[in-house]
Amino acid sequence: YRGFLDEFVGRRSITGACAIHSRRFREKRFRSTPIVFVDEITAIGRGAELLSRKKKGFVCNIGTGTPFVFFNGHNIRHVGGTGVGGGTLAGLAKLLLDCEVEGLEKLAKNAVGDSVGDCGSLDLTVFDVVGSSVGLVPANATASNFGKVLAASSGREEIAKSLLKLVAESVGTSACFAAKSCGCNEIVFTGRVVDKNRFVRERLSQVTALFGCKPIFTPNATYCTAIGTLLV
Repeated sequence: YRGFLDEFVGRRSITGACAIHSRRFREKRFRSTPIVFVDEITAIGRGAELLSRKKKGFVCNIGTGTPFVFFNGHNIRHVGGTGVGGGTLAGLAKLLLDCEVEGLEKLAKNAVGDSVGDCGSLDLTVFDVVGSSVGLVPANATASNFGKVLAASSGREEIAKSLLKLVAESVGTSACFAAKSCGCNEIVFTGRVVDKNRFVRERLSQVTALFGCKPIFTPNATYCTAIGTLLV
């Protein structure tokens, strides 16, 4: 995107509640350069448009929380969202494991697998509940996140894995329903959690496939909102 960014050298644009309400930016100037304030939802939509190279689509931006945004040219609208997101991972990782988000995936790699009927995971599977698949839901799908805590050992590795699954599955399922309400079967996933965590991407792919949607993971997904802010 080097050629694209060259056009914006010397310009300062900000978005997000923390930035907009910061005392530092109240004078609307930064080192003598005027600051442009940009609506965050619009920035997410424009950023996803550039990163995905699609004129029309649906973006799930996993930040502190997770907004769902439909974009189609100048028609960018906030479809909804969930409070489950990167902030959830950060808070529960600290509370349950006293570690940073970056340490979750490393821990999860050493957790017991979650094949059909596996009792090592802290999540109840559909198999655990009914002994087979149910409708379109396969037997090894999650029936209840952390639903097996009382009946299984809760090592740090298993907690980390179940925590990542909780966020990825909750966000992915909600995003599928929201995308379909907009007539979209593809979902552009953006945000730092998506960009930096392979386990989350894999779980999002599994969940979206279950509901007939296709995930799109782009390079530089961390910077979707920032790029959109410049575009606006």
